[in-house]
Amino acid sequence: MKPAIRIPVSLAAIIFLCVFPHYSGSPLIYVPAGIVVCWLYLTLTGNSFATTGFRFRALNFSSFYIGGFAGGVYAFLQLLFIGPFFDRISGQQDRFTAFDYIRNSLPNYLFLLALAWLVVIPYEEIVFSWFHSAAHW
Repeated sequence: MKPAIRIPVSLAAIIFLCVFPHYSGSPLIYVPAGIVVCWLYLTLTGNSFATTGFRFRALNFSSFYIGGFAGGVYAFLQLLFIGPFFDRISGQQDRFTAFDYIRNSLPNYLFLLALAWLVVIPYEEIVFSWFHSAAHW
């Protein structure tokens, strides 16, 4: 792919991968779409997932453990520091109404946790590997 085309296509793909998950409503929608976007980009540039450094066989328990731990640290920081900071500068408190379906519902919480572990963590590994390769224009 010519550099004059590759840069705008790369930027469009990056913007899509950053924005679409927040508007799709479910990991069951944005994960397949994101993987298809990455695969199309790699195919158009003559690459594959293996050339990005991602290998499905390298995905093991430590990947899930590290991803889960990082998510827990982020949630802790969000709860204690990031959330209150944005509440203070915006002058209003976030109500987190998007998560009402897991409030007081252990089955819904466990379902969301399983989605995060089984779908989102591998997806992020794939996308971040792709992003690293796409950033080398």
